Amino acid sequence: MHFTIDHTSRFVDVMGSGDMTIDDVTDYFDALVTDGGMPYRKLIDLRGVSPKLTDDDIMMLGARVSAYAHMEPRGPIAVVSTADAS
Repeated sequence: MHFTIDHTSRFVDVMGSGDMTIDDVTDYFDALVTDGGMPYRKLIDLRGVSPKLTDDDIMMLGARVSAYAHMEPRGPIAVVSTADAS
């Protein structure tokens, strides 16, 4: 996953390609929080992604997203994908 956090336009652009692992997702989450992109609009394009996430990975991501619930505002998110697994 490649992402850009644009503070000028308050927009996060995420483009995925190839295999996506738990490390890809957590790196994105970490950058989103530490770089101050949480309140920005987000466009996440996963059309070129093949998710490689285990059930444990999904559970961990769910817990992490729940932990972010107190971080307001979080900004709107649009996800584009052609794969059910995404």
